Amino acid sequence: MEPDDTSLIGTSGSDAVGYVAIIWKSGYAGFKSRGIPLVHQISVGEPWWRRGVATLLMDAAEQRAADRALRRWAITVGLFDEYGPAQRMYGRRGYIPDGRGARQGQRPLSEGTQVRLDHDVIIWLTKELAS
Repeated sequence: MEPDDTSLIGTSGSDAVGYVAIIWKSGYAGFKSRGIPLVHQISVGEPWWRRGVATLLMDAAEQRAADRALRRWAITVGLFDEYGPAQRMYGRRGYIPDGRGARQGQRPLSEGTQVRLDHDVIIWLTKELAS
């Protein structure tokens, strides 16, 4: 991350229970050219799953974007079952696919392409923020 990027840490007492990392100038060409920042990563410790920690972290991250008067926001999500809860949360929050299909990192995946389904096979999502 660059020095002007932001990490938010969720805590319970003195314990860190989750975090979200924001990249204000995305390296993804589809977003970089349009000045769309990226939630680079969000993670919550397993003992804290399904307790609203990810929701609170996303609320705080989106508020940081709103404080900067940003109109659009982006995030990525993996495609296999481990990412199911995140996929559902992002959908509930208004994130939609950016229309460029699945990718392996930043590389587009075309019909017939064979890849190993791992954490690098993702879809990019965007959300319009209230102004």
